[in-house]
Amino acid sequence: MRTIDELPGQVTGPEAGHGRGHVQRPEPETAIARPHRSRKVLRTVMSVALVAAIFGFALPRFASYHSVWASLDGMTWPHALLVGTTAAASMAS
Repeated sequence: MRTIDELPGQVTGPEAGHGRGHVQRPEPETAIARPHRSRKVLRTVMSVALVAAIFGFALPRFASYHSVWASLDGMTWPHALLVGTTAAASMAS
């Protein structure tokens, strides 16, 4: 059983120096491999495909792009600016 003085990564005993333990950084066992370029490309393609599927298939079931565009087209520019500012504030919060 370990005592509170025996923490992982801590040197105790005569090699600790001055009677106090000091924390020793563990040596990396293996180098952290960077993801291959093909994996990054695959992740990007999958993300774009997911967003396209959401906007192409799921969103039209709940809202009509035509009616949204007609509503925006009927607004004056101050109202459209207000809607855009409100949407940006909503996304930021």
